[in-house]
Amino acid sequence: VWYVSAVGFADGNGITFDKNGLTYGIVLETAPLTYEATLRVSPTLEKGAGVIFGNYTGYSTPYTRIYLVSGGKPCVLFNGAGVTFETVDVRSEEFVHLAITLDKSKNEVNCYVNGVLKETQELSVGNYSMTNECLVGGDLCSGNHNVFSGEIKSLVLFDDVRTGKEIKSDMNYVPAGDKNIVAMYDFNADEDGKDLSVKGNDLTVRKVWLTEEEADVPEDYAFSFAV
Repeated sequence: VWYVSAVGFADGNGITFDKNGLTYGIVLETAPLTYEATLRVSPTLEKGAGVIFGNYTGYSTPYTRIYLVSGGKPCVLFNGAGVTFETVDVRSEEFVHLAITLDKSKNEVNCYVNGVLKETQELSVGNYSMTNECLVGGDLCSGNHNVFSGEIKSLVLFDDVRTGKEIKSDMNYVPAGDKNIVAMYDFNADEDGKDLSVKGNDLTVRKVWLTEEEADVPEDYAFSFAV
């Protein structure tokens, strides 16, 4: 199941995030090898911007975390194996297209910004699969305190290692029928998280924490239990 924690849209351009906000979920069967997100993080933000995508729970189950640390540096973490792209800073007043590819055959991970390869790091990943819930704009560790401090406009996941040429093309147009798409979401166009690919992996809405006004107050408090 994949989730996106959200409060709403900023300036009609990107979705923003809150650890107590809405969650949108979907069951997917494939672990992506390419993650592409169009995002915006303030250039004045000094702390880490948090998780773009992740399903880390703090336990030893297979997990993925793609996030930004201080200085706008992208980091990746796959089952404890991770790297920081030290030469990259994605903070900007404008939206930035960030792409991360995991090439297991070469034991490397690549970082592209606006279609340009910025840095390659060696990374050997063992068991890589998705077995638990995932969040866009956060993860499941410690109450989602790593919620993303910015906007995400779109997210596209692929089951292949995209080339630089493909990534540059993806910035402008991704054919809905591309056989390698796992899911494709445009949060600017559809706040309900409709999958724009032919896979039909639409996100569904729920909310983990309810306010007093949102909750249904029980009228019958009678209960019983056995030990």
